[in-house]
Amino acid sequence: MKIIILILLISLNVFADVKVKVTDYKGNISCGDGCKFKTQLEADEWIADNIANDSWGKKERWEKYTDQTNCLEIVDVEFFGEVEYQNCKLPVEYTIAITDITAEVEAEETKKAADKLRIDELKVKNKNNMKLDELVELLKLKGLI
Repeated sequence: MKIIILILLISLNVFADVKVKVTDYKGNISCGDGCKFKTQLEADEWIADNIANDSWGKKERWEKYTDQTNCLEIVDVEFFGEVEYQNCKLPVEYTIAITDITAEVEAEETKKAADKLRIDELKVKNKNNMKLDELVELLKLKGLI
């Protein structure tokens, strides 16, 4: 099973908000639907730290060949002109996907601001004169129902 590291980076473009999703060779996903970061730099630092600590599995590496089927490359190891054994280059055991979520974050902030304005509008009304649907809307916007 080949698992390839996939880093979707656009060079020279630093996203304002990014989401990083890491899937290991068992199909486990780090951070549920993705870890969110305010900058690309923060995400890169987190990724580098986790790769250095083998948090998601092994990096691309050479191991002695013993019938692995997912070798990227096989090389002979010779001693005194004779092949002693073969080494197999194995792939990384995880996939990293980075997504720009700037638009999502901005839309979320815009919705929160609009909800806050609507809450303020409804608060101004006398609660005794408020229609039932307005009261329900107010409670929903406040997250109470």
